[in-house]
Amino acid sequence: MAHVIDVDVQRFAPSPLHAPDRNWYEGNCYTDLWIAVLHCLGLEPRACLGPTLSCGYSADQWTFFKPSPGDLQRLYGGVIEEMTVWRSLLAHCEAHVAAGQLPLVEVDAFYLPDTAQTDYQKNHSKTTIAVNAVDAQRKTLEYFHNAGYFELTGGDFDGIFRLSEKASEGHLPPYCETVKLSHLINRPDVELKKLAREMAAEHIRSRPPGNPIAAFEQSLEQALPQLIERDEDYFHAWVFASLRQLGAGFELAAIHLRWLADDQETAIDEAAQHFDAIAETAKMLVMKTARIAMSGKTKSLAAPLAQMQADLEAAYTLVDRQL
Repeated sequence: MAHVIDVDVQRFAPSPLHAPDRNWYEGNCYTDLWIAVLHCLGLEPRACLGPTLSCGYSADQWTFFKPSPGDLQRLYGGVIEEMTVWRSLLAHCEAHVAAGQLPLVEVDAFYLPDTAQTDYQKNHSKTTIAVNAVDAQRKTLEYFHNAGYFELTGGDFDGIFRLSEKASEGHLPPYCETVKLSHLINRPDVELKKLAREMAAEHIRSRPPGNPIAAFEQSLEQALPQLIERDEDYFHAWVFASLRQLGAGFELAAIHLRWLADDQETAIDEAAQHFDAIAETAKMLVMKTARIAMSGKTKSLAAPLAQMQADLEAAYTLVDRQL
C-alpha cells in the first residue's frame, strides 16, 4: 500500500506527550490524532496546544479543545480543507491518499479494533481517524486514531466505509477534511516558540469571562442525581464531556506553557503547576463521582471544586502577566 506518511504499524512509537505516566493519557480523538501525526512528521506537537488555554464550560460540556486549521497552518504550513463528500467515502480516501493528502474522517468506533476496551463491536459512537493507507482489494486500512497508529481489515473495513449497506437505505455523509502536506514548514525551535507564544497570548485573551469552573460546579450539582439514576454508559459519556476535557485540556496547557518558557520564567512554570493541579483534581473527581453514582449517596464536592477555581484564577493571573 502507498502511505501518505511513512509509518509502520508494528514499529510505531507514540509521542512522548502520550507517555503513560500522565494524569490524562488521552484527551480527545482530534487533538490526540494531531499529536501523533505531527510526531510522525518530525514536527513539534507541543506548539499547537495553545487552544487549551482558552477552555471553558458551556451548558452541559467542557470545551472539546483542539488545534484549529488556522493554527496548524500558521505553525507548520499544512493546509486543512473540508472535503466535499459527493461519492463513496472509500473512493474519496483512495483519491486523496494517492495524491499524498491525509483524509480526516468521522467514523463509527464500533468498527475500530483499537477501541476494544470501549466501543469496538459494542457501541456506536463518533470519532475521527486519519487515513494514512488504504487498499480496497485487500480490504485493509491503516489509520491514526487517538494516541496510536493501527490497522483494520475485512468486516471492519466494510463497516467503516459502509460497503455492506444498500444504496436505498441512505445516510448522511460523514464530515471529512483533507490535509495537504506539500507546504510543511519545520521551523527552528526558537522561531516556532516565538510564533506559538504570540498565538498563546491570543488564545488567553479569547478565554471565557469569569471562572468557568464555577459554571461547571453549578452544572455538576444538577448532574449528580442523573448519574445516580442512569447507567454506566451514561456516566462514562458524562465524564468524557466534562471531567476528561477539563483535566486533559489543562494538563496539556501546562505542557504547552513549560515548552514555551525559558529557564528564567518562573511565573510561567508556577502557572503550569496550577494547571497540573487542576488536572490532578479532575482525575480525583472521576473516582469521587463514580462512588456517588454507585452508592446512590450524594456528597459535597465543594472543597475540591473551590480549590480548582483558585488554581485557575492563580494560573491566569500569572500568564496574563507574562504573555
